[in-house]
Order: sequence, then structure tokens, then C-alpha cells
Amino acid sequence: HVFPPQAEVLTAVRDGVRAEAFNPKVLFLFGTYTIGKERVFFEAARALGKQVYVGKQKRAVLEALGDVISTEDRARITTDDTATNLHVVPMGSTSFARMKTILRFYRTRYDTVVAFKPTGWTFEASRKHARATKRQQRGSLIQYSVPYSEHSSFEELRELVAFLQPRAIWPHVGNDRGPKAAKMVELLTAPATVAGVHTTGNQSEDGGNDEEGGE
Repeated sequence: HVFPPQAEVLTAVRDGVRAEAFNPKVLFLFGTYTIGKERVFFEAARALGKQVYVGKQKRAVLEALGDVISTEDRARITTDDTATNLHVVPMGSTSFARMKTILRFYRTRYDTVVAFKPTGWTFEASRKHARATKRQQRGSLIQYSVPYSEHSSFEELRELVAFLQPRAIWPHVGNDRGPKAAKMVELLTAPATVAGVHTTGNQSEDGGNDEEGGE
């Protein structure tokens, strides 16, 4: 996969929240892991000029990031869930089942839930542009599947291997210590024509591998 540039995906997020913000009783949810996806919910907060609610544990993580979070964005953080309709939640809470439960909990304040699920797992190669973000609606529940990843694309990993020329590669995710792991190493080290890819340079702004569960 070659993920869309993060800048394009963030533009799609900004457009999405603005499109849904016409409803004064909408609750926005932004899925995250323990660390990661901060750029998504801060982008939404800036777009709407609002604060963003995080739990105390998430706030501690954000504070530990130090200067990674700008002073402007830090000022937007609140641990008061009544202060804003932008809420940061675990990634699992962006499922329709959890959205329904959350809407029931806040039923006296909101009549609609719009969840953004920013993960590379939502990426579809057939979608040529980040603006093709998938929007699904079930009654008063709306889910945006956003192809946002903080991992490297496959081509970027191949370029890294070609540059470093490591003596050994140990796959971290899905390592069965057998044929599956061997196949992953083969794809990372084989010539482009064999691996079935065409190297065109960096296509994303994704950096590290810092998320729970991977993408």
C-alpha cells in the first residue's frame, strides 16, 4: 500500500467536521490509541475553533509528549466532557455499536454522533485520493473511515531496506517464525518487478511505528 499524504487526509477530516457541524446537537468522536492520531483531532478542533475533550489518562500522555504538542493545541485540551462536543475516544469506540451506546449516554445533549476512525486499515488502493474517505450512516450515527496512518507505506519500507542493507530482518507483526515471516522478508528484499511494486518515492508523511495493535 501507498498511503495518501497525511496533509491530504487532514484536509478531508477538516472538510468532514465542517460539513457535519451544521447540527448544534452533534457529538464528534475521534478514535485514538494510547499514542497516535493527535494531528487528526487537533486539526478538527482548529477547524471548528473549539476545545477537545480527553480523559485524564490521555491528557497525561499528551503532557508527556512535551513540545510535540504546540502551545496553541495544548490550550485546546480539556478534561471536562461538557465543555465541547469534540471527544477523543479509544479506537474501538468508533464502531457503530459503541457509538449507539455513547449516544444513549448523552441523549439529553446530543441527537447525532459522528465518529472519525483514522487508521491505515481503512485504506483502499482503489480510492485514489484521500477525499474519497468513506462515509457511512445508520440513522443518527455517522462514521468516517479515514485512511490516516503513522506507519510507513510498503514502498517506503522497501526503500529503507535497500538503503540500509541489513544483514537480517525480523518481522514484528504477524511473525509466525515460518513461511509467513519468510514471505514478508522476501517481499521487502526482492527487486521491484518481483515484489510487484513501482518505486515512485515517498507518497506519505508517515513516520514511526508507535501505535498499539499496528495498522
